[in-house]
Amino acid sequence: MVQSNIDKRNHLSAEVTGVNVSVLKKSLKSTGYWTRLFLIYVVASVVMSAVNHGATGAAEALASKGFLTIFLSIIIFVIYFIKNLISPSNNNSDLSDNKTTSSTKVNNDSVSSDNNTAISPSVTDNFNSNANSAISPTIASDSRKKPNNILLVLGLLTGFIILIIALMPYISEPHKDYNVKNDIDSIRNLAESGDVEAQIKLSGFYYDGKVIGQDYSQAYIWAKKAADQGNALAQYLLGALYYFGDGVEQDISRAFIWYKKSAEQGNSPAQYSLGDMYYNGVSIEKDYLQAFIWYKKSAEQGFSPAQYSLGDMYYNGESVEKNYSQAFYWYKKSAEQGYFLAQYSLGDMYYNGVSIEKDYSQAFYWYKKSAEQNFSPAQYSLGDMYYNGVSIEMDYSQAFYWYKKSAEQGYFLAQYSLGELYYYGESVEKDYSQALFWYEKSAEQAFSPAQYSLGFMYHYGKGVPKDYEIAIQWYLKAAENGYNEASYTLGKLFSNKENPFENFEKSLYWFTQSANNGNIEAMHSIGQLLSSGKETTDNKVEAYAWFNVAASSGFEKSVQARDMLSYQLTKDELRQAQELSRNYYSKLTE
Repeated sequence: MVQSNIDKRNHLSAEVTGVNVSVLKKSLKSTGYWTRLFLIYVVASVVMSAVNHGATGAAEALASKGFLTIFLSIIIFVIYFIKNLISPSNNNSDLSDNKTTSSTKVNNDSVSSDNNTAISPSVTDNFNSNANSAISPTIASDSRKKPNNILLVLGLLTGFIILIIALMPYISEPHKDYNVKNDIDSIRNLAESGDVEAQIKLSGFYYDGKVIGQDYSQAYIWAKKAADQGNALAQYLLGALYYFGDGVEQDISRAFIWYKKSAEQGNSPAQYSLGDMYYNGVSIEKDYLQAFIWYKKSAEQGFSPAQYSLGDMYYNGESVEKNYSQAFYWYKKSAEQGYFLAQYSLGDMYYNGVSIEKDYSQAFYWYKKSAEQNFSPAQYSLGDMYYNGVSIEMDYSQAFYWYKKSAEQGYFLAQYSLGELYYYGESVEKDYSQALFWYEKSAEQAFSPAQYSLGFMYHYGKGVPKDYEIAIQWYLKAAENGYNEASYTLGKLFSNKENPFENFEKSLYWFTQSANNGNIEAMHSIGQLLSSGKETTDNKVEAYAWFNVAASSGFEKSVQARDMLSYQLTKDELRQAQELSRNYYSKLTE
C-alpha cells in the first residue's frame, strides 16, 4: 500500500513535468514559424546590402536586422508560452488519459489487496490492452493539434509583405545612387572618366564633409568639371562656391555668370540667386524688374524662397504695382512649404488684416510655425500674443518662454520685453539686475524705449546706485532716436534747480522737442519755464502761446495759467501771443 502511494506521487510529478515540457515545446514550435519569416527578411536585407554596399553594408544589415529578429522572437515566444500556460486545455489530453490509467491501476490494486485473489491472465491482458491503447500512437498523435492553416497563410502573407518592404529601398533606388561610405572609389573612378552625376556627387561630398573630409577646393574642382559639361546643377553649385569664396577666391562677378548659365537652363535655385543679385545690386546695378522676372521664374517652379521674395516685391510695390492680394498668394504658397520667412509674413498679414480680414487665430498659427523654426521675430510676436491674450488665453509664462528664446538670439524687441517682465515681476520674480541686463542688450541696438528704461533705472536707482550722469546719457540717446518721453524727461531734469545739471537753454530745447511731437505736458512746461524765467516781454508772449495751445487740447492747468498770464499782457501783446499760438497749433496738426 505504501509503495502504491509512492508510485502515485512519482507518476503525478511526471505528469506535471510533462505538461510544462509540452507547453515549452509547443511555444517554441509556434515561435519558429515567425522566426523563419523574420530570417527571410534578414537574409534579403543582407543580400541586397551586400550587392549595393559591399561587405560593410552586409555586416551592418546583419547586425541591425539580426538583433531585431532575436528581440521579436523572444517577445513572441513569451507571448505564446504565457498563452499556452494560461489555456492548457490543448495540452491536458495526455494527462487525462494517464489519470484514467492511474485510476484503473489503483482500483485494481485495491481489489487485489482486498480480495487476496490472483488476477487471471485474461484479465491482465485486458488491462494491459486498455493501458496500451491509452498511449497508442494514434491517440497521442490526435492529442497534438496541427497548426491552424489560416494562421499559417496569414503568417506567410506577413512574411511576403516584410520581404517587399525590405526590398523597396533597393528596388526604388536609381542604378547610380551610390552608397558614399563604401563606394567612394567607384564614384571617383566614374567622375574621373567624365561621368557628370558622379562629379556632382563627389563635389557635394567634399563640400558638406559628412562622408569624406571636408575640402572646399576639391568641391570646386569637381563642380567645375561638371559645370564645364553644361550641367545646370553643377553650374549653380559653382556659382555658389564663387559667391561665398569656398574653395576658390571669392568672385561675385563669376558667381553671377554661373548663376545665369544655370538659371537659363531652368534651375530654380539659380534663378532665385540671380534674382537676389539683381535685387541687392551685387556686382551689378540694382534692377528690381530683372529681380522680379527671375524670382517669378523660380517661384513658378515651386521654389519657396523665391515665392516669398516675389510676395515681398508685390507687398512693397517694387518694380510692380503694390498688390497685397498677390503678396498674400505667394506668401501662402511659400509658407505652406514650410518657409519660415513666409510663415512670419503671412502671420503678419492675418494679424494686421492686410488685404484680408483680421484673423488672430490664423496669425497665431503661422507665427507659431515660424517660431518653431527658431525665427526670432516670430518668437517675439508669438510671445506678444500670449502676453496680451490675443486669440488665446493670456499666459505670462508662455510669453516669457518665447520672449526669452527670441531675446537669446539677439532680437531687440524681445530683449526689451523680457526686461519689462523682469522689471515688473510678471511670470517671474522681480529682478532689477536681469531687467538691466536685457534693457542694455536692446539699448545697444539703438532701441529707444530700452535706452529710456536704462536711463530711468539709473535716474531713480533701480537695481543700481543713482547716477544722473549715466541716466542723462541714456535719456539723450533715446531722445536723439526720437523717443518723445525721453525728450520731456530731459527737459524736466535740466529745469530742476536742485539738479547740478540745471540748464535753462537745454531745458527749453528738450521741452520744445517734446512739445513739437505733441506732448501737452511739455507745452505746459514751456509756458511755466518762460513765465518764471527771465522776465522779458518776448518770454511772456511765447509762454502765453504755449499755454493757449495746451489749453485748446483740454489741459486744465494750462487754462488757468494762460488766463492769469493774460492780465500781464497788453492788448497788442495778447494779440501777438494768440497769433503765435495759432501758428504753433497749425504746425502740430499738419
